[in-house]
Amino acid sequence: AYGDGWFPQPGRAPHEEFMGRLEELRRAANEAARPLPEMTAFGAKPDPAVIADYAAAGVTRTVFWLPSVQEAELSGSLDKIAERIGDPLR
Repeated sequence: AYGDGWFPQPGRAPHEEFMGRLEELRRAANEAARPLPEMTAFGAKPDPAVIADYAAAGVTRTVFWLPSVQEAELSGSLDKIAERIGDPLR
């Protein structure tokens, strides 16, 4: 009945449970005759299959957790995520 977006943290529940919540939201939007709201998954697992599941379910953005470290240390984390998920701009 309210809200135009959803910003869940999928890492707080098993993957199957999170996917069920996405389906629950889809049903609620359909019942209310509203479009599916914008969804951003925060703290997602950097796994191509998981990201593909989210996209198929209507998630429009996936955001990964990064450690709170100095910039020089962070580039290694970004490189690891890029290796896992590939280059989305290709």
